[in-house]
Amino acid sequence: MSVSNSMGTKKVEELLANKSMPQGMQFFVPNYQRGYRWKESQVQQLLNDLSEFDYEKGNESRFYCLQPLVVKKDKEKGWIVIDGQQRLTTLFIVLTCIEKMLYKEKAKLFVMNYQNKTQMHDWLESLGIVKLDPNSGDVIDEVALNEEDIDAYHITNAYLTVKKWLEDTYDYKAIGAEIREKIRTYTRFIWYEINGDVKPEIIFTNINMGKIKLTNAELIKALLLKKDNYKGESEKEITASQIKISTAWDNMEATLQREDMWRFLTGSGKFSSIDTHMELIFQIMAKEIIKSRVGKYPEFYVENEEQLNRETYTFIIFNREMEYMKREYVAAGDYKYSKMLEDFWGKVESFYNMFIDWYEDREWYHLIGVLLSKDENQSEEYFENLCDLYRGHTKTEFVMELKKKIISEIEFEDADKDDFEFGEEVVREYLNSLQYSGKKAEKDKIRNILLLFNVISMQQNTDSNPRFPFDAYQRQKWDIEHIHSVTTDRAQNKKEREEWLEEAKPYIDSDVGMPEDLKAEIDNIYTQKLYGDESAPQYDEMYNKVIAFFSGESSVEEKPINEISNLTLLDQRTNRGYGNHIFPVKRNKILEKSGIESFIPLCTKNVFLKFYSKTVSQMYLWDKHDRQDYFDKMVQTIVNYLAEDIEDVKEES
Repeated sequence: MSVSNSMGTKKVEELLANKSMPQGMQFFVPNYQRGYRWKESQVQQLLNDLSEFDYEKGNESRFYCLQPLVVKKDKEKGWIVIDGQQRLTTLFIVLTCIEKMLYKEKAKLFVMNYQNKTQMHDWLESLGIVKLDPNSGDVIDEVALNEEDIDAYHITNAYLTVKKWLEDTYDYKAIGAEIREKIRTYTRFIWYEINGDVKPEIIFTNINMGKIKLTNAELIKALLLKKDNYKGESEKEITASQIKISTAWDNMEATLQREDMWRFLTGSGKFSSIDTHMELIFQIMAKEIIKSRVGKYPEFYVENEEQLNRETYTFIIFNREMEYMKREYVAAGDYKYSKMLEDFWGKVESFYNMFIDWYEDREWYHLIGVLLSKDENQSEEYFENLCDLYRGHTKTEFVMELKKKIISEIEFEDADKDDFEFGEEVVREYLNSLQYSGKKAEKDKIRNILLLFNVISMQQNTDSNPRFPFDAYQRQKWDIEHIHSVTTDRAQNKKEREEWLEEAKPYIDSDVGMPEDLKAEIDNIYTQKLYGDESAPQYDEMYNKVIAFFSGESSVEEKPINEISNLTLLDQRTNRGYGNHIFPVKRNKILEKSGIESFIPLCTKNVFLKFYSKTVSQMYLWDKHDRQDYFDKMVQTIVNYLAEDIEDVKEES
């Protein structure tokens, strides 16, 4: 949107009839918009929000904020409503009902005209017609549900919903009067006025196609750059200021839009769903602004404001902050908007630079990345905590704090005791306690440890300085894979049995030291094609023996299945694509796919390369010695790295 567009907030009261504007503002809804469609639940939610809004009489800095009302001035039609007509029409209905019920008079509000259906104006006006009982003087409300037209239905239904909501309160007159005052005096629209020769229908199309996103971030951008802010400054100064901020904004947004940067910062949770990524900075800044203001200006923070203004809260805080900043600059005799904006933008850049520092410092990148990759940590509150840690510590201390945070989030036994000490014994005991099961909590614990092992392994590789690809990790869904197969997941039908043996046969036939009687048993099944259900018991017995052999055990019962020494991370596509194969088949398929079809984590590749095994006499087996070496390496890697700086800092202090 052009920076010449006007943006701010406008009280509902400014829309209403007064001495200088007897009919109130005139709004025109073009025919390219749909009719009125708010449902009962939406009307009730608005009334509930207004009821919960804790306003303070006389303090108009506390207000309930409605989403943007996008308008364009027209000499003949008044204000063309480009976006926001549903909310505007609902306010008309709510105020009409309250005035009629409480004050027995037709409300003097504003004018709503609809190009698509001109009678909608009359339907709205008719809601406010007051007819009194000649005996009691009470209002006879003749509004009934009009089902002859879809727009008439929703208009009358909204009115009856308001009426019932008020009647169901403990004192509809008191509550109604309070709601009326809250709307008129303490409710504001975000007022977005389109200037220039652009056609309103083009703006409407762009908004609804997502080309113009009226998000908190875009609203803040328009707020900062609107021309009306620059009082007494030359056109050259204004243009230079706007271009400087706009260019910086675009560069920041482009960097934050990079998949590798964004997934590192936000993972894959709801926290990352915002379209304009600059909004991440503003979400965190809003909390910082409140903290810095409430000491001197307690009224700056409004209780429940964030809950009531879910979609516009960040904008509200920034709008308020600009007002307070202007007040302070004027009081100091140093007010010039371009200077104030430059000072304010410096704070924005400091947050952006913090994110860049996190990403570019390889150790910070890995430590923060492993923390933010956990589902339970992907929230605004957790992110704020990391920002506080960064700003409150030196570089060395920050690394230590991140490591301590990683340790504290592992559920070590007795971790809450004063004498708890992180070391090899507690890590070994914890890893030994992990058992793969179908329970999500157990799987999450194992996945977090395996991810930590992978990330630390990357960090400690200083020869080529590789970085763990958190973006690739977040794009894929992950399984905890058994390194050697699980007998309970054997093939279940003729096709699966045949495919499994076809792929395993080359390794069975190779010189792996398999007993001759077992090889003869396999050859019989293979040549006779004993894959049908009637041969399943014989096939399963052979399968169990093969699995036991490739796990280095004499029988399947001795084979550990669910310990972490037999588990690794593998994406679902690769894992479920090769089925429950023996170790050498898995090894071959994983090495073929590595870096081509899927992201295969470093430690998973190392496992199938037998990188952790101290002696490698046979590449086709994954036996108890391999499992022990893998387990020991995992323990040593985690302990040595996480304990290192913590001890160093203790010694320095």
